[in-house]
Amino acid sequence: MVKLSYQHHTARMAARRVWLRMGVGLILVAIAGLQLGASYTSLAAAAERALSARQAELSAGHDIQSHLKVAVESMNAARDTGDDSCYDKAEAALNKVFEIDPKNYEALRLKGWVQSGKHQFEEALASGEYASKLRPYDSWNYGVIVDALVELGRYKEAVDTAQEMVDLKPGMAAYTRIAYLRWLHGDPEGAVEMLEMAVDAGPPGAPETVWCVVQLGNEHFNRGRLDAAEVQYKRALEMLPGYTHALAGMGKVAAARKEYAKAIKFYKQAVAKNPSHGYVVALGDAHALAGDDKRANEQYTLVKRLAKERRSNPETGLKMALFYADHDEHLPEALALAKKDAGSSEDIQAWDVLAWAHYKNGRYDDAAAAMKKALRLGTEDALLFFHAGMIYRGLGDTEQAKRYLERAIETNPHFDPRYSQLAQDTLKELEKDRARADTVYKALATGLPAGALLILAAAAWLWRSKINSRP
Repeated sequence: MVKLSYQHHTARMAARRVWLRMGVGLILVAIAGLQLGASYTSLAAAAERALSARQAELSAGHDIQSHLKVAVESMNAARDTGDDSCYDKAEAALNKVFEIDPKNYEALRLKGWVQSGKHQFEEALASGEYASKLRPYDSWNYGVIVDALVELGRYKEAVDTAQEMVDLKPGMAAYTRIAYLRWLHGDPEGAVEMLEMAVDAGPPGAPETVWCVVQLGNEHFNRGRLDAAEVQYKRALEMLPGYTHALAGMGKVAAARKEYAKAIKFYKQAVAKNPSHGYVVALGDAHALAGDDKRANEQYTLVKRLAKERRSNPETGLKMALFYADHDEHLPEALALAKKDAGSSEDIQAWDVLAWAHYKNGRYDDAAAAMKKALRLGTEDALLFFHAGMIYRGLGDTEQAKRYLERAIETNPHFDPRYSQLAQDTLKELEKDRARADTVYKALATGLPAGALLILAAAAWLWRSKINSRP
């Protein structure tokens, strides 16, 4: 029997990515083909063709199975194209089923999946629980419930439900969720173990298996193991050539190695297939790091245009809050957007973004309060630690700043192509600051003249102020 393999029901619960962060709401999308006994291509053009063909078939009349297939194909098209309108198409297809048969179980079990895609997590939870009461032995419904609970920040309940799910039906769907929960609760190696099991459990070469391979690569990357991550991304591309998420993974590895031309090439291919927010931002950042501000700004302009087009997606606000904070743009708006999202959520990622937005607006006390909520699960995430370190530096708490920045680098020295070097540089500055303070204390102990002591003390204070005033 598979256990979550952390101390269940205890404070430790050592059982997260993004990273490029990918929430568990995408897990159902990734594995739907397996659970519904179908196989779908991951390439955007093919997904759109399949969806269009299926919609044309529906013009003839009322066929429940065709409507259900449209719903599934629409959700997979959302995964492959990044087109949020596909969720609306899926919802419309299910509504047609309910018009024919209001109690159709297949439509009821898919309803929560579609609601999760639309970020209607309270509704998705209710749908999953309702379907679960109808069919207590259908593990799919437990997956819907777990995903909704995680997105709502109800982590203990998510752990309990995931254990029920894997006890009921061990397999890819359960293993991927346990992997995410282990990562959230500070057990990244346990997450790797479960993802390896998920890959082994999946049909060879199927899109849902390839997705798991990429997630395995992401977990290796999150631990700073670039070579191991690259192996998995290449493996995914061998299994499914042109797979978007694997291309982006290769871009991430290249950027971490400062091979920016190579990173740009991979990110361009990923964006051409799926112009998702994270991939467009990564492409822009790669151009910026390569010294091409013109092309970087072109991508950042695209980020803003896509945000306007997708403003109905509840996740857009949080994504733009982080984008603005990272790129020092519209900082008051970034804070307002982050407050709106975190105010209605217990999700640690939302609180991390809020903390970072507070920090960029110079509100260090508020940033520290939000960061405590983001860190509460013990998640081993280098970017999270970096944010915490910079916030404590802003507060003037040198020891805490040093502690978290060291943890960021120890967790993954390549965690971000922009911030990894900044973390190391800031640590060096903190060491210099401490050395200057030590000089003052030693001078006091050796009895230097009062005038010299005042000069040394003033120099140390000015140096600390210089460090703490930097964004």
